[in-house]
Amino acid sequence: MKNLEVKFENFHLSRLGTKNYDQNDITIRKRNFTPDLSNSIFEQKKYQDLIEKITFSSETYIYDYNFAPGIQFYKFLTNYPESQNILKELKIWVPDTVIFNDLDNPNIWIFTNHIGNIQYIKGFSDYDVINKIGVGDNEKELCAVLKRPQINQKLHKISGLKTTILNTIDLKKQIKGKSVSGPFAIQKYVKSKGPLAFHCRTVYKRSQKHFLWVISNKKTYQNEKIKEELRCITNITVQDSFTIRQFKSGIFLDETIPYIETIVKSLENKLDIEIEEFAADFIKDENQRWWFIGCKAFLIKEHDISGLLLNESEILKPFPKEKIKTCRICQVPYYPFKMNHSLTIKMITETDQILRERGINLKWLDRSVYRQVDIATVYQDCTVCEYCYELYSLNQEVKNLTNKISRKFGIPYSDVLTQNFVMVGKSENPQTKELKIGRILVVLNEVCDIVVPLKKESEYCIKYEILGYKQEIYLQVKEYAERNLKFIPINDIKIFHFFMKSRDKWKKFINTMGKFNIKLYKDDIVIGECNSDLSSFFSPIVITKNYYDLILSNKGEEIGFLKFSIGFDESKKYEVPLENVKYLDGLYIPPEGYSFSHPFHEEWIDIIPNVSDYNRQIFQDYGITVKPYVKAEERRYSIPPRLSQRRDDKSPSKRQPKRSSTPKAVSSKTILKALKTLQPLLDTAERSFLNSSMRTSLTPTLSTYSTSLVSFSRSSTPRYTVSNFKVKLFS
Repeated sequence: MKNLEVKFENFHLSRLGTKNYDQNDITIRKRNFTPDLSNSIFEQKKYQDLIEKITFSSETYIYDYNFAPGIQFYKFLTNYPESQNILKELKIWVPDTVIFNDLDNPNIWIFTNHIGNIQYIKGFSDYDVINKIGVGDNEKELCAVLKRPQINQKLHKISGLKTTILNTIDLKKQIKGKSVSGPFAIQKYVKSKGPLAFHCRTVYKRSQKHFLWVISNKKTYQNEKIKEELRCITNITVQDSFTIRQFKSGIFLDETIPYIETIVKSLENKLDIEIEEFAADFIKDENQRWWFIGCKAFLIKEHDISGLLLNESEILKPFPKEKIKTCRICQVPYYPFKMNHSLTIKMITETDQILRERGINLKWLDRSVYRQVDIATVYQDCTVCEYCYELYSLNQEVKNLTNKISRKFGIPYSDVLTQNFVMVGKSENPQTKELKIGRILVVLNEVCDIVVPLKKESEYCIKYEILGYKQEIYLQVKEYAERNLKFIPINDIKIFHFFMKSRDKWKKFINTMGKFNIKLYKDDIVIGECNSDLSSFFSPIVITKNYYDLILSNKGEEIGFLKFSIGFDESKKYEVPLENVKYLDGLYIPPEGYSFSHPFHEEWIDIIPNVSDYNRQIFQDYGITVKPYVKAEERRYSIPPRLSQRRDDKSPSKRQPKRSSTPKAVSSKTILKALKTLQPLLDTAERSFLNSSMRTSLTPTLSTYSTSLVSFSRSSTPRYTVSNFKVKLFS
């Protein structure tokens, strides 16, 4: 990744401004996320989402005026005001910044001295500002940047700064009329390195991985036909005038993060706070020096001080003595006022059984008091704590939501349990082998720029095969053909698992496979295909790759383009079971239904589309009714929501599967936290299924999340985890 950033700085920035483009230039530009000023609503929506993301304009970032990003933030870099404790001066390079009309505060001048320490002065004159920041020899030369608070009309709050570039003449006019212009700041102009203006927006996160965006102009400094605002500074308010690229590692990030860590540490010591997230802008000049030009956003950790004894007299009082009761589930003693819930012995045994079926091995599950209970006492009430009662309630909600979603989509709940569910318990270990687990993520976004009109009377589908798995995705052509639209969204995601001894086996498989072939069918007849190269995944650096490939007919005619992405990830070696495993070109292919409970790679999140609300809004703008597509021979399994409530459950009874290995124990609170997370996931899944066109998301074999009966064990050994069905969620 460091090599990519060096290439971006020394190669891309130095050659994009010329007319001599070669294939490498086009490849770099194609991989950049560049907003397109087209009439497409998709591109417009994509641009708006990108701007909101990089400007931190969501409702999460709300500040008090006295402590907020923007012109108010600069004074917190110094020891201003004098009443604060004197802290060590920050060693950060900040351009001369003068803040005017900041409420009742005096005008303040912030700068970095000759040894790199930030300082401030007060009581300066307008002449001092013009003489220091302006250029006396050439008053038309750019010398300063004017920054004003910008109001977000949607959220009715200050969001970011509106920047304007100034020469010496404009600087004099601005300072002369400062008394009637509201709060603003004037900062000395810093020209970035290279032929294009650019700056880095670095994001520091306390508990997550840091990253940055590189925002650069498309027009060079020398292009005098373009306004100075579009070529001398980066201006993201003008569409199609800039490029944005995100880095999660590299030399730019390594050089700017230490500055932010210094600022965060200083603020925490000065204000007695804890900062969770901090975003700042930096410019690298021709002398290889990074300049801090402003704070973009930050988040402060909230602390709950309820229940603390703040009065010293209360601390001296002895606590009253009270009797305690033991929870009948977790066997933990509590005060009586925390034991306000009761469950029957039958409910307790059901909860124990569900936890055992998930492979959870807790000490209190081994109690023998409820194993042999008389029929007359199964409905006897037992007092339980609040946590265990909530654990029982969430278990019931999970079961109800699972049954509800299963009925709506015609998924036989009991059948899937009987076929797929594998209890984690005691059994003989199957044959295992130490192998790496690989995962391939295939994301089909859309068919776009369609040249040949598609007939609404015909049935179109896309088919491909990888690792022996054959996939087919049917397209909703009718709604788009009637409106002569040039795109058809697909939004299909699949994950494929395999085992391998080393990465060389993966390279051998790519060489054997050759091209990744995707075919377009019309009424079961191939009318076009595209072949994509996978050789980029030879390198361990490449985790994801975006494709925009041409679909050619059998006669070589252009049909349209297919937009999709592929991701590859490999884990460390595990002892994996080899039951029903197929061997294919050096790779071990597990049976359908295999699931590896390991988090996604961070770069995968960027290529997963958010379709739950995004497609719905786009379709409504075109007047299209969104409804899931159902293949003709599968329609008899589709049950209307109203009728599904009356349908009798004719699924076979559940069989209790055999148990395998015993996982490590986890606490009751860990289970409770996991179940709390599971409930909103199911709600999101239900809305996503009902409102999106992702018919293939119901496929239970290649899934992203197992939405019920998930094993919450801390065991690091992968195993066959089972669910009644699996869904893909997008947050």
